[in-house]
Order: sequence, then C-alpha cells, then structure tokens
Amino acid sequence: MQRDTFLCSFTDSDENEYCPKVANGIKLENAKVDNVALALWANVSAISQELYESLIPGNPHVQLIEKSSRFPLDPLPKATMTAIGICALKLQWGQRQLIHYFLVIPNLPHSAYIGGGCLGVIGYPVGHNQQHPLVFDRCSG
Repeated sequence: MQRDTFLCSFTDSDENEYCPKVANGIKLENAKVDNVALALWANVSAISQELYESLIPGNPHVQLIEKSSRFPLDPLPKATMTAIGICALKLQWGQRQLIHYFLVIPNLPHSAYIGGGCLGVIGYPVGHNQQHPLVFDRCSG
C-alpha cells in the first residue's frame, strides 16, 4: 500500500480531547493558521470569530452570512457552540486547495476545526468501505 504523506499531517491531541491536530496547520485566504483540530464527527467545519475578523482586512470578498447553527465540540455532543454565521474561504491544506464553508463561532477553543465532511471533498472520505481509509498510525518523517 502506497502511503500518502497527507495522512502523516496529524499530531496527537491533548488527553482531554477527541480530535487530532493538523501538524503544520492550514492556510485560509493565504493566512497561516496553526491551531487547527480535525473534527471527524462533524459534517461542517468552523473557525473562531477572532480568526474570521483577522481575515477581513485585505480580503473584501470574505463575507459573513448571518445564520444561527450549532457546532458539536466532541463526538458525544455534551457541549455545542452557537455560530453567528457562515462564510466561504479559500482553504489550502498541504497541496490540496478548495473553497470551503466555515461556521463562524465566538470563543471557539481552537482557531479552526476541519469537519469530517471536508475530508471527503479533498479525497479522504471518512468511513469503512473507502478507497483511501483514514488511518491514524505513527508516520515516520
């Protein structure tokens, strides 16, 4: 089986969290974002309101559509956070690039959460009978 280095781009999370972190971060609208967690249980992705506000200068096309929605912070949705809206952003993750929708949420614990639905769009669907199963094993550099 040929190994794709994309699957090696995750690091362990804190012991109190259920999500791996994206090791080298991502780019949103060409801005480097380092505090990124993978939320396999969520179909949607989310960014903090603070990150959204930092992306607005120099990117007049970045618009917030007001929409109230809930984002689960873990697979057992004990805690959810309310979004103030949704926006479309240019996402670059390694060599992969796409326009992706993000909920915008005040006081989010991480700068960004990449939902499991995004993995399917970039070619790594989450599930059992997939061509590229998502496996979190130790990767050598």
